[in-house]
Amino acid sequence: AKECHLFDFGPFGDEMYAPLALPRLSLITRVKPADHHNKAGNINNVLFNSGTIGKLILFLDADMRPTENFLLRTVPLLLEEMRDDSIENTVMLDDDPEIGRVKNTAWRVNRDVAFVQAPQRFHNVDKEDFMAHRNAIFYDGICRGRDGFGLTPFVGTNALWRREVLSEIGGFVYGSVTEDTLTSNEVHRRGYTSKYAAEDLAWGEAPVSVAA
Repeated sequence: AKECHLFDFGPFGDEMYAPLALPRLSLITRVKPADHHNKAGNINNVLFNSGTIGKLILFLDADMRPTENFLLRTVPLLLEEMRDDSIENTVMLDDDPEIGRVKNTAWRVNRDVAFVQAPQRFHNVDKEDFMAHRNAIFYDGICRGRDGFGLTPFVGTNALWRREVLSEIGGFVYGSVTEDTLTSNEVHRRGYTSKYAAEDLAWGEAPVSVAA
């Protein structure tokens, strides 16, 4: 029997917060070899050596706190809409296991999209932002522009990836201190697109001085 995935974006009842409904959290560690590849090596260890099976992977830096609606605002960008009144789509609804239904609209995973990126924001930055922590030129300009071409870059945090795509390319790409951007370049080279969620969905803490 094929597994069916339902994407429920509506209000959640109290039963969703029952103890048996809570997600399992696991801490995964490794003994680092001499050539450990830093962050990229840690991520690939989780992808290929830990037995994890999640189809979506949320990347967050240690200081980043996602908003409660992070997934509600990013998961839909990985989906595509189908109409039930189409004969072709009716066949897809019967055959495709990665389907969700909302009233008369059906949704399925858009296999052209690799990941969704949200901006990096900091709660302790004032409006003057003399140190340019907000990086407005990049997040409010460049990312929005590249989103129009389906080429939003991955910045290493505040992003939701499809595991299937990372597995296809062999995980995070090694050989660069900016492995996140290099990895997104690789999926774009293979024809995948990416999307930009242009809203503040995760907040971190910026350095308060040059010394920090």
